[in-house]
Amino acid sequence: MSELQPYDSLIQRGPNIWTLDGEWYKTSFRRRMTVIRIGVDQLVVHSAIQLKPEDYAQIDALGHVRWIVAPNAFHSDEAPVYKARYPDAKLLVPPSVFKKFRKKGVEVDGSLDNLKEFPGGELICKAVDGLKLLEEYVLYHSISKTLILTDLMFNMTSPKSWIERSFFRWNQIDNRFGMSRIFRLMFVRDKTLVLKNLDEIAQWDFDLVIVNHGNIVETSGKKGFIAGYTTLK
Repeated sequence: MSELQPYDSLIQRGPNIWTLDGEWYKTSFRRRMTVIRIGVDQLVVHSAIQLKPEDYAQIDALGHVRWIVAPNAFHSDEAPVYKARYPDAKLLVPPSVFKKFRKKGVEVDGSLDNLKEFPGGELICKAVDGLKLLEEYVLYHSISKTLILTDLMFNMTSPKSWIERSFFRWNQIDNRFGMSRIFRLMFVRDKTLVLKNLDEIAQWDFDLVIVNHGNIVETSGKKGFIAGYTTLK
């Protein structure tokens, strides 16, 4: 289990969608959990952030947690905390995490490979094919016209530390919405296939883009998303 990190309160970002931001070991790489309500009162928790016991009331006030989504191989450590708290919820993870959790005795309900959309069709899940190691899945919430990303793209602002600032500039994430250099160098196995998938995602009707690291893209998200992966071409 990960160490409990400081975090903020839930903020509503649109119809039936909320985010909660948290710190990550006092670095500039803050992270973000997204909660989506589908139907009347069913909740999907994306990229779970562990909370203090008394603070889960923020989530419970929105509905019933039915799905817990670990959206890639690197954002899964705190998902078991939610599975333990909400045992009736389905924990859905990438294939490699499925195997890792099973070996550790964590109850897993399914692989994201088998999921295309949630009941009702208002929340879609899509794998970004052509990657290696990362196993990224994106979500699209049609009600709020929101695209939800994890490590596919960043939207960071300059950190105060000159060491971090120098790294951000080298990694091409300094004051920029788009792919990082590390992502392109380390996680892309088949560039043509990745671009095909991103072009398909760009056909969805979205304006808001929720990233896991950095600022939420409040407007013109589709335009920024398309521009954000031109460095891969």
